[in-house]
Amino acid sequence: MDVKSQIQNALEKAASEIAWESVSVSLSVPVEQSHGDFSSNIALVLSKKLGKNPTELAEEIAEKLRVESTELRVEKVEVVKPGFINFHLSRHYLITHLQTLLKGQEKHADKGQTKGTVIVEYSSPNIAKPFTVGHLRSTIIGDAIANIMEASGWDVKRDNHLGDWGTQFGKQIYAIKTWGDEKKIEKAQNPVKELVQLYIKFHDEAEKDPSLEDKAREWFKKLEEGDAEARRLWHMCIDWSLKEFDRIYKTLGISKFTENEGRGYGESFFE
Repeated sequence: MDVKSQIQNALEKAASEIAWESVSVSLSVPVEQSHGDFSSNIALVLSKKLGKNPTELAEEIAEKLRVESTELRVEKVEVVKPGFINFHLSRHYLITHLQTLLKGQEKHADKGQTKGTVIVEYSSPNIAKPFTVGHLRSTIIGDAIANIMEASGWDVKRDNHLGDWGTQFGKQIYAIKTWGDEKKIEKAQNPVKELVQLYIKFHDEAEKDPSLEDKAREWFKKLEEGDAEARRLWHMCIDWSLKEFDRIYKTLGISKFTENEGRGYGESFFE
């Protein structure tokens, strides 16, 4: 019997003894974590019928449950005005239960029923830019949320919304064509580093010659209009970046994303 059913049964028994009749009880999960893992309003329900103060009635019921709190795997049974009974599961039980789940010794999700569909966004890094600590954090948080929701019966769509469009690609394309070596970038262990250096060089040179900004805008205009050379270099920037991103995701043990053959769709999809 799971811990929620065990608490519910004990609560029904205690309330029935006080009410001198069979009582049906339901448990809810409090919105506020500080209010415990489960909560019941049974004292409020019974107070009018029994002509008792709901807080005092809740305390009377809670006292019966405190006697067997160890067996219930509950650390604390508390009464909160105007008459709620809150249950805090013991830390020992939670750790032991988690260890059981990690060993795969207990079924912890009903795969037969889907609660609904949910989209979880991951790091969503920018193409031709470094994968930062901020991206690392959101990748780990995103994967943890996705795994928990999937295990809880949700149909999870894992999204990685890449920053692969914008005026910066005009600058990047101009820099590659003017100072870059495609073969060197292709062979590089970290191609993104090569792209960043070219991007920095563009800005350094643009400070000396502001007309380069217009040339970059021209290349982005070509990219928007579907120019073959602009599109080729833009696609290369994406492929070079994903080579680096995929290495990081593999190291982190991140599974493929739901759409676009595991890559996720970027901003350019909505062009």
